[in-house]
Amino acid sequence: MRTTAFVWLMHRLGGVTCQSITRTENRRKATSIHGQLVRGCAVSRLPGGTTPCRPGSPPALAIGMPSPLVDITEARLTNVPGWSVRETDFWCTVRPDGVETRAQGWKLHVSATVASAPEVLTRVLDVLVPAGCVFKFAGSPEHVRELNGGHYPRGGAGKFVTIYPVDDDQFRCLAAELHQATDGLPGPTILSDRPYRPGSLVHYRYGAFIGEQRLGNDGHLLEVITAPDGSKVEDRRDAWFNPPEWAPLPFPDEQPVVAEEVDGVLLAGRFVVRRAIRHANKGGVFEAIDQVTGDEVIVKQARAGVGDGPDGWDLQAALRNEAEMLDQLGEQSPAPRRIALFDQDGDLFLVQERIDGKTLRAWRAEQPVALPWRETAGRLIDLVAAVHAQGVVLRDLSPLNVMVREDGTLAIIDLEYAALAGTKSVAAVTPGYGAPEISRRDEATPAADHHALGGLLFLLCTGADPILTEAVPPGTDPAQEAKRLEAWLTLIAETDDRTAEALPLILGLRRPDPADRWGLEKARAFLAGNHVPAASANTSASYGPGGLLDNGVSHLLAKLDPNTGERLWPPSVYGDSGDPCNIYHGAAGPMAVLTWVAELREDAAAVDGVQAAAGWIRERLGPSPELLPGLYFGRAGTIVALHEAARLLADDDLSAYAMTQLGRLPLEWPNPDVTHGLAGAGFATLELWNHTHDPALAARARKYAEVLADRAERQAGRLLWPVPDTFDSKLAGLTDYGFAHGTAGIASYLLAAGTRLDEPEWIDLAVEAGRLFDQEALESDEGTLWTSGPNDSRPLDYWCSGSAGIGTFLVRLWRTTGDPRTLELAEGAAEAVWRRRWLAGTSVCHGLAGTGEFLLDLAEATGKELHRFRAEGLAEAIAARAASVDGQLLAPDESMRGFGADYAVGVSGWVAFLLRLQHGGPRRWMAES
Repeated sequence: MRTTAFVWLMHRLGGVTCQSITRTENRRKATSIHGQLVRGCAVSRLPGGTTPCRPGSPPALAIGMPSPLVDITEARLTNVPGWSVRETDFWCTVRPDGVETRAQGWKLHVSATVASAPEVLTRVLDVLVPAGCVFKFAGSPEHVRELNGGHYPRGGAGKFVTIYPVDDDQFRCLAAELHQATDGLPGPTILSDRPYRPGSLVHYRYGAFIGEQRLGNDGHLLEVITAPDGSKVEDRRDAWFNPPEWAPLPFPDEQPVVAEEVDGVLLAGRFVVRRAIRHANKGGVFEAIDQVTGDEVIVKQARAGVGDGPDGWDLQAALRNEAEMLDQLGEQSPAPRRIALFDQDGDLFLVQERIDGKTLRAWRAEQPVALPWRETAGRLIDLVAAVHAQGVVLRDLSPLNVMVREDGTLAIIDLEYAALAGTKSVAAVTPGYGAPEISRRDEATPAADHHALGGLLFLLCTGADPILTEAVPPGTDPAQEAKRLEAWLTLIAETDDRTAEALPLILGLRRPDPADRWGLEKARAFLAGNHVPAASANTSASYGPGGLLDNGVSHLLAKLDPNTGERLWPPSVYGDSGDPCNIYHGAAGPMAVLTWVAELREDAAAVDGVQAAAGWIRERLGPSPELLPGLYFGRAGTIVALHEAARLLADDDLSAYAMTQLGRLPLEWPNPDVTHGLAGAGFATLELWNHTHDPALAARARKYAEVLADRAERQAGRLLWPVPDTFDSKLAGLTDYGFAHGTAGIASYLLAAGTRLDEPEWIDLAVEAGRLFDQEALESDEGTLWTSGPNDSRPLDYWCSGSAGIGTFLVRLWRTTGDPRTLELAEGAAEAVWRRRWLAGTSVCHGLAGTGEFLLDLAEATGKELHRFRAEGLAEAIAARAASVDGQLLAPDESMRGFGADYAVGVSGWVAFLLRLQHGGPRRWMAES
């Protein structure tokens, strides 16, 4: 069967089509089977510092050494006048004087490996300098390695050099010349582009030359290009060739995309692929049928030229290593049998036995919080022992490479980085599980797997990963990190019997010195002995005065930089593309928190910070035509934050500006929710009406409520506000129960508007929403949970979706109606979030800060000290995650690795919660102040 069929089939599984590709035996023609396969790729494990170190392999360009790439460029231009070379953090842009860059068009990309990058660049320069063409390249070998990384986003991977031709004629000439100049050099296929020729390093796509951005309907900045009718459309970086329909293909003999109807794809003349399990830049993992035996099998792919490490190993070498380790373990081991290893079109494929079941992570997520742990712990010990008995050390043991079968037995998968005991080989570290000596490239010893086993038992008992944020600057003594983990685990053990029982076992297996670490026999003896530990001292960071709260405020002030241009504060790792002025990821959230600090503490430095932030945001907003209505992703929250700042600063002009901007918010919008849509704009309007008593604001708040009441739908007896399918949004078609995107948040606004504007109809809708949550509640001994909506089965406890957000609504409904069942549900939600607190991160949206705000709501409404006590317990849980950052103790953002300032998922969110915990007051942005 032709390779074209394989590509088409994989695209069909993802709802996309791909170009027709002619089969070739060229070593690099990975476009035939590589992972440009489906939308929404899933990474198989937490990204984690894979550090190749196979002895005897020739070293590539060493990390940390001066980059030769810029030197090569400057040397080539020494005697060529009229060129500029400009370096940024990642790219180096090379431009001839007087050459104007087009806004958009067909552009070229050239790929390379780390080892081939200097030669590729040299040959590219020999073409581009005489042509007088603008281009940029990744400015160091480390950046080339990043672009080629196994988990780099597939839509941008592999683009070592980007070339901006002045017109399509130059584009065609340069494509031919660059192909000829680089022919025979190694480099990966670029998934978003079409290769100039099969196997070529030269690729092309249609897209923007000069970055133009607009704010999308979801509150993120989008790169856009201009369609022939003048409209702005997103310049998508898909992991497949997908030019705009109105952009003619640049080569006369080029054919449009054609899909071929096939039932399956035959690999190596034997294995018929049925579906893709997951995708990454390194390659895919597929289900297939072995035509020889009739068995279901798993096929793993390693793309050519991807994942080349600093010591010469790449991901194909890792896949070959896995095949060797499967052979070493043998057919009676707890690992899958190796069936075949073969090369096809330059990509490497490993076929192995299919293991039915779920990963340990997925299995644990489905278990009750009060999971009996001892039986599974014993099976994990036996699993590791069975591998060690064959002389193999796993080295990357994690919850994603342990499978749990239906009968509870275990298997081990994904042995790319396993090694024979006593040898030195590739090191792979999954955060929270990798032993410290692995990152130091020590030889493979069983003790490394014992450390990871302790991490699995931590997950088994608590439901959380044993991940602690690294200190900044890095290089913390492993012994200090072990003490931090012990403090965290001890805090959990104070209210969790399973963790209290397992604490000595986990800590024994997690000792930083391999010589002191518990072995498997000692672990077995502990399980047999049923020991119960004595309580340990809690040494977690303080969250009170002088502790985490003060450090967080100092961090926000220190990181505010009005001169950066793009961002006022550094965002979380997920916030780079967010609106720089909104509440969720942008500057308005931290500015609002500093406003509250200044109000509650009379802090002069905070006032100065608010002054600087307000000026920056106002200048940045300018005359923007895009005014999204949402409270968090839209501009409604930004307007409220500016108005609060104006009150603090006694700045009448800023206050008037905020009110003018509020009047520009749309009164009609497809999305009805709080974070992105009309309910959020309603909350903002009602909040400002509380402060100004302006009748025009009351009328505006009434209009939002009327629109929302009119758009309420009943689906199978459920009160819902769906996002229209036709809306240009990633939320299109969503029907949600939660506060951020659905019924709980919208009903909260209708309740607030109904009580303040004296409209019983809106209160009745809120009461109906309360009945929905009674109907849909999932009650157990662990409390009350809800799924995110009628089409989901996962119980959640977040503010955005789940117990914390639905409880936020229910406590307000109870205060209005006095209905005892409503209070019972709210307190059931509080019980659930308390019991599941160790599963959560630190943030407002999906973590402890948002949950803590709900518990403070409940404490204030009921007067019960228990809820405040538990809110303080959540503050202790946040403090337990703290790390030293430039001499200050800080809890991380939602990534658990960085310290972005974002309100919804970053530092300013947990600062706001701790501030309210210490000083009291109403919940912000709920029209209650």
